[in-house]
Amino acid sequence: MATIVLIEHELQDRLGIPYMAHDFARRWEARGHRVLFHRGVSRPPPGDLAILHVDLTVVPESYRDLARHFSRTLNFRAWDIRKGRYSTAKISRGDAWAGKVMIKSEGNHGGYIDDTLRRMSLAEGRASDVEPLPVLESYYLCDSIARVPSALWDTPGVIVEKFVPELAEGGGYHLRVWTFCGSQSRSTRYLAHEPLIRARNFVSREPVEVPEAIRAWREKLGFEMGKFDYVLHEGEYILLDANRTASAPAYLADNPEIEASFDRIARGIEDYL
Repeated sequence: MATIVLIEHELQDRLGIPYMAHDFARRWEARGHRVLFHRGVSRPPPGDLAILHVDLTVVPESYRDLARHFSRTLNFRAWDIRKGRYSTAKISRGDAWAGKVMIKSEGNHGGYIDDTLRRMSLAEGRASDVEPLPVLESYYLCDSIARVPSALWDTPGVIVEKFVPELAEGGGYHLRVWTFCGSQSRSTRYLAHEPLIRARNFVSREPVEVPEAIRAWREKLGFEMGKFDYVLHEGEYILLDANRTASAPAYLADNPEIEASFDRIARGIEDYL
């Protein structure tokens, strides 16, 4: 059996987030593997495989250095997941776009986790190499480019995108979510009445195939494990969000189908051992 080391930010355990990787770790241990959590930038313990699981949009070099102690580290190439790296819907102030637009933080989780870990470190007198990012509590939908506050166009860390919904027949909106580890995955299309689809507001879901265009983004961004949100808009598959530290809320455990899929997806770690 193998030793798997999860590399995390030194204060990450204080966030209280039910990470998908932590759920997988429990399953890996049940299969006989040893899982170690290494938080901070001290020399990591030896292991057969490491996972770069630092919950920051851009993983600092100090944490990436830790990964070099291992012969293989999952998500090592996915250290920068700012939305501007993969957004094909991004627009600028002077673009000729007459439709609605979405205002987002470039940061994962709206920049909230980055900001929280940076503030926690500074409050305790610790050094922090996390760059300040704007924090947006949600995505903001505007009727047009003209309605975007002027200052936001020049705010580093804020991105404005075309609103590219996947409209459902009969009304409503779709969001596709691909959760994966190695060769194992779950791909689901959700239906909601609101354009901003969350885990709590969808009304139905169904399995869908993962298109090659989205698989190509996984390779380009360097993901071995994570979660992608995407849509099919006017015949084009568009990646909306790429997350290497996805959560697995406790209420999901009440669904036997999802529990079974998580057990299957977790087995994807065997591809790397």
